[in-house]
Formats: sequence, C-alpha cells, structure tokens
Amino acid sequence: MLEYKHEKVGDHSIRFVESSPRVRNWFWFVVLIWISSVVFLDEFDKLFPISGTVQEQIETLVNRSKYALILQIAIYAVLSILVLILTLKVVRTRQWPPARMQVPFRMRVQEIHRPIIVWIVTTLILIILSINVGLSIYNWRLRNQFIEETARLVVPSTSNKAHNQ
Repeated sequence: MLEYKHEKVGDHSIRFVESSPRVRNWFWFVVLIWISSVVFLDEFDKLFPISGTVQEQIETLVNRSKYALILQIAIYAVLSILVLILTLKVVRTRQWPPARMQVPFRMRVQEIHRPIIVWIVTTLILIILSINVGLSIYNWRLRNQFIEETARLVVPSTSNKAHNQ
C-alpha cells in the first residue's frame, strides 16, 4: 500500500510518497527494454541485410519503412493515451503524483492549485506528439516517392524494354 511520509520544513509540513520496490523493478525493466530496442533497431540493417535483385531490395526497403512508420505511430499513440490518463488522474486528485499511484523512487507530493495549467501542458505535449506523427508520415511519403523515382531509373520496367525493342 502507498505510504505517505511527512517532514517538517520550517513552518509547514511536506508530504512524500515512498517508493515501491516492485514498481522500481518494473521501471528498470522498461528502461532496459527501451535501451535494448534502440540498440536492436540501430543495428537492424546490419543483422538483417537486404539481399536479392535490385527490385526485391527496393520492395524490402519500402516494406521496412512502412513497418517502421506503423511502429512509430503506435508508440506515439500509446504515449498520448498515457499522457491523457495521467492528466485525468492529476486533475481529479489535484496532486502529483496522483493519489494511489505507486512510484519507483521517493517523490515529493505537489499540490495542483490550477488544473487549467495541467490541461495547457497536456495540450502542448499532445500537439508535439501529433506534429511528430505528421512529420513521420510526410517523411515516409517523400522517402517512398524518392525510392519509386530511383527504382524507375535503376530498374528498367518491362514496358520500356518492349518499347525499346
């Protein structure tokens, strides 16, 4: 169960939420998974090189970029949902961390006096995440156009071969 500690500082008391060993273990597990996935995705092309004919390589490249985009959008969607859930809990309980939320490390409880500021910050975070999704889709589209133009120049199509004969 959550344990609140009070410490006397000057004329007033400060509340702290004590850490939970179980949540700390989960925190370090998530950090380890995050770092491992970054290292794995950075080395992905070296571990799984693209092989085959030029046309097969181009198709593989297009598919990999499509899967990367889907993964990126999923991550941003999960982060957006997490931000909204935490915001609702913070505004409801008017404190950070929200009531009954276990934390991996000892944390001072901050009282929220103006929930509108929390909503403004949440809106800014969601706008930033949305801009990142939009930029990712735009970059993916430009990359695919570039790959298609390169494929037309590198791999002669069958209609060009028939036309040249």
